[in-house]
Amino acid sequence: MTVAALHQAVARHPADPELEQVVGQLPRGMRINVVSPTMVGDSLDAFAEHFPGMRPVPMDELVGHYLRCVEGDDTGRIILAYG
Repeated sequence: MTVAALHQAVARHPADPELEQVVGQLPRGMRINVVSPTMVGDSLDAFAEHFPGMRPVPMDELVGHYLRCVEGDDTGRIILAYG
């Protein structure tokens, strides 16, 4: 899989089978995880009217999810950060 194809797969919010395929093709020692947030709390003022009823994800919680992806040992995880 090319880097461009990998970017496209991640940008489309991959379903589990697509992510598993990418994980299976990564070189040894390379990992990939996906964080899928709803609206970020810091953007609430700008976007709340476009997403009525959506609970924002607090920025500190979202940062924790990204840190878990970078610093953890998991691979092939989709982390749903839905506030």
